[in-house]
Amino acid sequence: LHSFPTRRSSDLALGGNRIKLEWFLRYGILPDKPDEVIQSWDTGNKNKLMSNPSVCETFFRKGEIWYLAHVHKEKMVYPDLKRTVKTLNDRFNPDLILVEDKASGTQILQDYESILKVKGIEPDNNKVMRMEVHLPTIEAGLISLPDAYKIKSDWLFEFEQNMQSFPMNVEWDEVDSFSQFLRWLKDKNREEVYAPNNMVSLTRNSNFRGRI
Repeated sequence: LHSFPTRRSSDLALGGNRIKLEWFLRYGILPDKPDEVIQSWDTGNKNKLMSNPSVCETFFRKGEIWYLAHVHKEKMVYPDLKRTVKTLNDRFNPDLILVEDKASGTQILQDYESILKVKGIEPDNNKVMRMEVHLPTIEAGLISLPDAYKIKSDWLFEFEQNMQSFPMNVEWDEVDSFSQFLRWLKDKNREEVYAPNNMVSLTRNSNFRGRI
């Protein structure tokens, strides 16, 4: 189980380039048989074609490393959004689909709750802090992006630009989808650490160390 570091308040100088590209690992090929597949959806406003784009980021896990396998970004009215959610589900067969529980995302959750493995995520804090609190997870080297010299990804350049621009002059859709995934990952890790079986193990280890 990975221990997530924390960031000191003195480090929170909100200029640009808060996220360093060198924090990301790079892959030349995706795992054939990932241990886990997670999709994170940040959806645009319902039935407004001129609203912000909807973004779905698909992550593969192999061991402790998470590979950003695909990013879909598109302005869609609700019927197209609903259809695209199903299409990307069928393509990647995710173990869980994270959906921001507001606007069109709430409707997606209602329409697919008994059909797909969807989980609603209620946004907390403001957009900057949603990502800021998870920067240590990226810096810890848990996320891998495509190596542009080895694998073609038409979404990679824009994703990197938005990461580098955070929190200034950024298009928030990809950032919000990413921070939502990171929040789920941190919650998942905490739940695993405090699961009953792990707590027994931690107690035993603590008692053993106390007798040395």
